[in-house]
Amino acid sequence: MEQLLQKASHLSEEILCLAKASYSLYEDAKECRNLYTETHPLTPAAKAFFGVSNASLQTLLQVCLPTWKEEQRISPTGRTIRLGEEASLFGLEKETDVDVYVFYEKCLTLFRS
Repeated sequence: MEQLLQKASHLSEEILCLAKASYSLYEDAKECRNLYTETHPLTPAAKAFFGVSNASLQTLLQVCLPTWKEEQRISPTGRTIRLGEEASLFGLEKETDVDVYVFYEKCLTLFRS
């Protein structure tokens, strides 16, 4: 009987840990969604480049995407982007091809924490 109680106690602890981990993932996903749509302060370099002090990632992409499409800077598969003048914001040379996932990570450096 005591063994059953110990196992039940252990299982309830594991369930609690899983619930906490699940909630943490939910909060992380919510934070990412907010970063994309809500405005946040930009770093001085990003502020100088875009001409605004606060922006959302969505706004910054709306500025860059038309130029990239017009200049055919997005690869046919959509997997890479050839950066132009904006490459300097990420410490890269102009005309550098960047994977979109790496680009997204680098975009996070445009915002002050």
